[in-house]
Amino acid sequence: MHRLQARTKLVLVLWLVVILMIANQRQWHFAPYIVTGIFAVGGLMLSGLSLRELWRRTRFLIIVMFASSLFSFFGSTQKSPILMVLGPVRITEHSVWILMISFTVFVVLYFSSLILTMTTMPVALVEAITMLLSPLRRWKWPVDDFALMLLLAFRFIPTFLSEAEQLVKAQMARGADTKHGTWRERIQSVSMFFYPLFHSSLRHASELATALNARGYQSDGKRTPLHEARLRGIDYGVICLVIVVTAGSLLL
Repeated sequence: MHRLQARTKLVLVLWLVVILMIANQRQWHFAPYIVTGIFAVGGLMLSGLSLRELWRRTRFLIIVMFASSLFSFFGSTQKSPILMVLGPVRITEHSVWILMISFTVFVVLYFSSLILTMTTMPVALVEAITMLLSPLRRWKWPVDDFALMLLLAFRFIPTFLSEAEQLVKAQMARGADTKHGTWRERIQSVSMFFYPLFHSSLRHASELATALNARGYQSDGKRTPLHEARLRGIDYGVICLVIVVTAGSLLL
């Protein structure tokens, strides 16, 4: 997984999205979900990521997603055979199907995005996006500007989180409390946190823009990628394998 080009992994994630969208149109058709789940778990194992660490990072989201999927029992209005009645809740075949596919789609796509981000350097990821969007240059789309903006966004995520943590500690030291008091007081406490955070973000953006202008940065012209090279045999092999197997699962 680490040896694959970032373009390969991006294309595969987008392909999984397309396959799952098509599979959602066929009720009780489990083959695409089983195949995509096998690919997601297999990718995690091949990437060498610790399953214990992965579970520690994702268990809260998985539990929240599963709990939110249970509301499909209340929102199912389609006429479908009733499997069980629990008081005011009627569990139908359609609601069970919605519960299973929504939870499976979330897990598969979330694990796939984790594989992509944890096995790919941010610079390589941005280069891959730029190369995939390069045909849009013919219509004068600012592909290079978008790539630079995306790379800077990735770069400033740790800075943004660090400043947010410092602001939380500063607000707590000043006696800010978002858990007690009236709703107006809670909203005021939260607003006192977000205002300096956004102000700091805009200040960083302004300083960065000034630094780029001072160094004469221009986005015109094609740049040589640092990490992304030509697709190799392993890239073509993995793409063909995933496309053929997942497309075949739709026909089972």
